[in-house]
Amino acid sequence: MTLKKLSKELGVSPSTISRVLNGDTHNFTIPDALRQRILEHVQKTGYQPNLVFSSLRKQKIRQIAILFYSRSSLGVGYTFDMMVDRASRFFEDEDYDISFVFTHQQKKTSKFLLPPWKCNGLLDPDSGALDRLSIVDASGIPYVCMNGFSGPNGTAVIAD
Repeated sequence: MTLKKLSKELGVSPSTISRVLNGDTHNFTIPDALRQRILEHVQKTGYQPNLVFSSLRKQKIRQIAILFYSRSSLGVGYTFDMMVDRASRFFEDEDYDISFVFTHQQKKTSKFLLPPWKCNGLLDPDSGALDRLSIVDASGIPYVCMNGFSGPNGTAVIAD
């Protein structure tokens, strides 16, 4: 479901729907009946705004990437899983969008690539290689390494 399709179904402009959903009332009025009709239709269709486009439009990015060098990193142990789960929940509670980035192909070539999108921060639960760490450190993106070490621009957390 897209905003354009919603606007056709409701017979209103996409910007009207966007303003209603975002609570934007600056220099904009809309009858309560139309506002209610839009909100009910959005709920009925299950429409969810695209967070990437929304953050670009607002020029406000709230994105945290959690990096994994292997899919087998997940489920390796209770403590590891709990750390990733707790960190994910914390960032979600703080209204960040979380993305899980699996870079297993880069591990084979001992090169590490950062996510291709803008992030507010990186969480590295699987740290350990200095070559990867130097690239993360040089990126300028704030990061936290869990159960490992960090470079001068990051922070390390050791779970016990």
